[in-house]
Amino acid sequence: MQVTEHLNQQPLHINIELNSSDLETCGPRLVCLVKQDWICKTIHFEKLTDGLSNKLLAMFPSSKDEQSLIVRIYGKNSDLIVDRKVEIQTMVRLSQYNMSNQVLLTFNNGFLYTYVPGEQINIDDESVDLLVASKLAEYHSIPSDDNNQNKKQQLVEKLRHYLNLLNGTNPELKERLKTLKSPTMGVLGTIKATVGLQSWTPSLDSLESILDYSWSQLADDIDAIENTLNQNWSNIPVVFCHNDTQSRNFLLDKKTHTLRIIDFEHCFHNLYLFDIANYFVEFAGLGSSPDWPSKYPSVERRKTFLAEYLKHAHFLNCENIENEPNKLSERCYRLIALTHLYWSLWALLEALINPEALSQFDYVTYSKSRFNQYKLHKSHFFAS
Repeated sequence: MQVTEHLNQQPLHINIELNSSDLETCGPRLVCLVKQDWICKTIHFEKLTDGLSNKLLAMFPSSKDEQSLIVRIYGKNSDLIVDRKVEIQTMVRLSQYNMSNQVLLTFNNGFLYTYVPGEQINIDDESVDLLVASKLAEYHSIPSDDNNQNKKQQLVEKLRHYLNLLNGTNPELKERLKTLKSPTMGVLGTIKATVGLQSWTPSLDSLESILDYSWSQLADDIDAIENTLNQNWSNIPVVFCHNDTQSRNFLLDKKTHTLRIIDFEHCFHNLYLFDIANYFVEFAGLGSSPDWPSKYPSVERRKTFLAEYLKHAHFLNCENIENEPNKLSERCYRLIALTHLYWSLWALLEALINPEALSQFDYVTYSKSRFNQYKLHKSHFFAS
């Protein structure tokens, strides 16, 4: 795997905070700090809607030969969930392997980076699985900073972090909640919330009742998850995972027929099968109440994906590749519960710390839906 050494540089940081409501003005001004010639150029803008909590603005110079750029502003209080320094470090390292956009500049509430052309993949087209499988295997084969000497799964650590935010024991979160104002719903918003078409802003005290599960129960579950992973999953290699392998994070450039991965907020070391299991689960899409069972791919489709993945996963030593897809498909199915738990807790946190986003996406209903799926599937994981 070819490494581009000159990209291993920390981007310039500017001590400013951009206004998300005025990106078309402040975005180009920011660009001029690293590309002075943009001052005299005509720039076309496009607000990107793929990000749920982040605000993104793409900027296209009139010349097609020039690199287009994106300015991203973080979702409100999202630094409680995502370590932004680690995210930037991850993108800088991955860009050495041509696996990430290049970060050009950071500022207090976001960063500027290169635009990757392409369209979100269509999971109804089964042929796209081959591209995703090979790209994901390539991604998983990237060595870690310590050359894979000290790899340890971090999923349990992340789950405990989410739990400690949700259960009211985190002092920083409590302080920030004091300054949050719930968005004004108006008459129409009130009617929608009453009939269940829009979420009320949750409070810390209401979260247990939303999930219909106590924090002590969940803490016990996470302990049991850790024990099960240690006892029954130690033979599954840990790699640097993307962890958010939904279709909108794979962009297909139809001109070159190449696939790129985007959005590196949730990257951490995990079982490599988590990324694959999550890809399968996310076939249901991002509606507030997806139809998880009917959208889950067939056995044959899962096996085809895994067979292609194994051809490109250089970090694995598969002596009998023909039989591996059958075994791995079953193991992916057992990980369904963990994918649902992770994203259920994330969605509930988003609803809590960024209530303005509830007008754009029903995080509360989505969280409940995924948590119900966790409860439905967790026995399969614990029986693994």
